[in-house]
Amino acid sequence: TIGDRAFMSSYVFRLRNLCNLHRLEIGSGCFRHVDIFKLDGLDTLMYVNIGTNSFTETPENHWNIERANNKRKSAYISNCENLRSITIDRYSFSDFGGQFNLYNLNSLISIKIGSIQQNSRNFIWSSFIIRSNDKDV
Repeated sequence: TIGDRAFMSSYVFRLRNLCNLHRLEIGSGCFRHVDIFKLDGLDTLMYVNIGTNSFTETPENHWNIERANNKRKSAYISNCENLRSITIDRYSFSDFGGQFNLYNLNSLISIKIGSIQQNSRNFIWSSFIIRSNDKDV
C-alpha cells in the first residue's frame, strides 16, 4: 500500500519478480511525473487499485489539454498470471498519450477505469491494447 501524494518526483514505476505481492494499492495524487508505468511477471498479484489523480501531471483541478497528450508516457501490465482485477480511479493517467498495454493476463476478470457520469479522462489519448499470447483480443 502506498499512501496519498507519495513519490511525486519518480519518473519510472516498474515492479517485476516480486514473489509474494498479492495486492497493489496506490493512493491519490501519487507518482505525478512518471513516464513509464510497468508491472511485469508478478505471478502472485491479484488486485491493482490506483486512486484519483495518480500518474498524471495534469490532475483534475489543473487539467490542461495542451499538456495532456504526452506520447512518451505509456503503461504496461503483463505476465501477471493471477491478476483478477484492475481499478483505476478518475484522472489517473490522464496525460498518458502512448500505449495502455495489457498482455498475457489470463485470469483477468474486471477492469474498471474512471467513473460513470463524471469526467474521468483516464488514458484519454492512449491506444488501448489487450493481448494474449501475441494475439490481439
